[in-house]
Amino acid sequence: EDGIRDYKVTGVQTCALPIFLLVPIVSAGEITLWHAWRGEERTALEAAAEKWHAEHPDVTVRAVSVPFESLSSKLEAAIPRGNGPDLFIYAHERVDEWSRTGLILPTQAPAEGVGRQALTVNGQLWGTPLSTKCLGLFYNTGLVLAPPADTDTLVATASSLSQGDRYGLVFEAASAYAAAPWLHGAGGGVFWNGEVALDRPENVAGLARVAELARLGPAEPSGALLSQLFNEQKAAMVVNGPWFVGEIDPGVRWKVAPLPTDSATGKPAAPYASVETVFLARENPDARAFAAALPALLKSDKVDPFAGRSEEHTSELQSPCNLVCRLLLEKK
Repeated sequence: EDGIRDYKVTGVQTCALPIFLLVPIVSAGEITLWHAWRGEERTALEAAAEKWHAEHPDVTVRAVSVPFESLSSKLEAAIPRGNGPDLFIYAHERVDEWSRTGLILPTQAPAEGVGRQALTVNGQLWGTPLSTKCLGLFYNTGLVLAPPADTDTLVATASSLSQGDRYGLVFEAASAYAAAPWLHGAGGGVFWNGEVALDRPENVAGLARVAELARLGPAEPSGALLSQLFNEQKAAMVVNGPWFVGEIDPGVRWKVAPLPTDSATGKPAAPYASVETVFLARENPDARAFAAALPALLKSDKVDPFAGRSEEHTSELQSPCNLVCRLLLEKK
């Protein structure tokens, strides 16, 4: 919607500690990078850091994994006090605020299309885009033969597959990011003519759709629970993004398709585009160089965790000016 920005080696660490224990011990030639990547995304990042270190032996990349739920608060507490990382990976949703408060520094990395649009504030670029992501409908092909094309079919299919501790559809219903597609499908959204307008009838209908779909899943669905239920084949369908691919058990047969259209309006349940970005938190020439090179390092055949897989991952922006996309993912 207009004005919205909704977009999440050596010495690898995992961190769930209080912020005062995150004080980095930085030495010359060391880059500290905080991230919340999991599964094969994390593996790819670590491989990229190792590749960079092999090509630049005098520079060590220290990748620190921080739980996503606490990453932004830790960054905002640590960086102003000089205790934060050189770089961090996060979605672009906070770029306006962080550029004003000095939490991030401007960059001159190459960026085109929606990546440049999402990261440009007052004519300056504030990060290096790594990928554009949005939500899609993952489904177990042993339980669902074809993805539902509209919400009536989605509800009917999910209802027929829900019984006991097995669910037809699971998504993070309490998350505004996960609820937004259903508001868009109903013709609503957070903004209208540049102003916040949540009280429109279209949003009432959209939230009713969210409640209807939420009743098909568990009471308090979290990202971890989505992964667990799908891997245990107790969730026939889940709404998630490309980051979910690396968490799917190899024994699960699955495909992923665009979210369905709203049966009442004929409009697509269009999710927000999320531009995953590596941000520069403090001046460090080595960190600038690594950040600029990271997109290419992650796409390297020697690094890409999905290079040997058969699924094709592409994202097409349905409305680039509003940063709303349709996910066109289909496992072949």
